[in-house]
Amino acid sequence: TKHSIESSIVCLKEVIARLSFKPVIDVAGALIIDGSRFLLARRNSESDMSGFWEFPGGKIERNESAKSAISRELMEEFGV
Repeated sequence: TKHSIESSIVCLKEVIARLSFKPVIDVAGALIIDGSRFLLARRNSESDMSGFWEFPGGKIERNESAKSAISRELMEEFGV
């Protein structure tokens, strides 16, 4: 019927819109252990989920390896 075709088109457009605009973000994280201690960072008050603790890490930039991203993030976040 005409109604079911129109409904199908609307549904299909919604599905395509959701699939087309969901970005894929590659991230890398690290668990750095020293004996019985491990490295954590506390999110600043200006970020999402401020005050929460997290392991070092972040987004992998274009043409960057996960290892390079972790090294960069450790320098940016901790100066190490």
